[in-house]
Amino acid sequence: MEKHIKGEDSKRLQSLSNNSGIDVSIILVNYNTTELLVNAIQSVYDKSRGFTYEIIVVDNNSQSSPEQALKDCFLGRVIYIPLAENVGFGRANNEGIKIANGRNLFLLNTDTYLVNNAIYILKCYIDEHPEVGSCGGSLLHADMTPTYSYHRIPFGIMSYELSELTFGLSRKYVSYPFYNTSEKPIPVGNVSGANFMVRRSVIEEVGMFDPDFFMYGEESELSWRIRKAGFKNMNVPQAQIVHLEGKSSQVSERKQLMELDGRKKNYCKTRNIFYFHLANIMLITACCLRIPFYYIRSNKGEVLRYKQLLRLIFVAYYK
Repeated sequence: MEKHIKGEDSKRLQSLSNNSGIDVSIILVNYNTTELLVNAIQSVYDKSRGFTYEIIVVDNNSQSSPEQALKDCFLGRVIYIPLAENVGFGRANNEGIKIANGRNLFLLNTDTYLVNNAIYILKCYIDEHPEVGSCGGSLLHADMTPTYSYHRIPFGIMSYELSELTFGLSRKYVSYPFYNTSEKPIPVGNVSGANFMVRRSVIEEVGMFDPDFFMYGEESELSWRIRKAGFKNMNVPQAQIVHLEGKSSQVSERKQLMELDGRKKNYCKTRNIFYFHLANIMLITACCLRIPFYYIRSNKGEVLRYKQLLRLIFVAYYK
């Protein structure tokens, strides 16, 4: 596996790790979400106590730069990195990682805000458990109901396709829950990239995000490398963060195409091309079963949803 930190970048990260007294570098990637970005950072300052941290914002060439808003609101306390183009989620985070000084790295979506001292909770957990490579907390909707926080089993063993094919039965008994209702940390396939705490030394070993990804699937692929190196990915339910899911993403069809692109790259990199095509056969079959099923039940919304998914599969993969 080719690593995604090489040469001088790797040496520099190791040097920073050895010399810095900062516990956590908090990295946010922004793209046209200035108001959400400011709210997310303000929640960090409001809720975070008991550890040292820095905040780094990487801007993906937003139409309206957030730089002045960051200066006005945070008086120069935020490190700002403007990019000349939108390079996607993983590559933008890599730019933040390259200049980060923290012993741990915490990747936080702009469409989030902390409910409690979540970053401190995650920092303490990863510091106290050397076998853990990454961890994340419990993500909540704005009304405080649970939302996707992790994949319990590694994304890419066809849990998604099997769920679609079995009308959700496998999801209920195999791949779910996506939210930890207990008070006990649990090992998972990967935590959500919306709140991704990773040990710097692990990044030095396994590499940064794969630059081939634009958006979606990159945290799953990185988590696969973390597991392959012998570390655990953990959900720590005591850390609570609201995730206003979808507020920072593109319109629905473009978002689906990006998800399908990330899915293909993830499957091909962590498995192989034959695995990917088998997964596609399952997903196409699922769409072909669900469309008449929902048509008979007069559920026009689901009929349109699966027709669109079927069309986009062929646009993304077989055009």
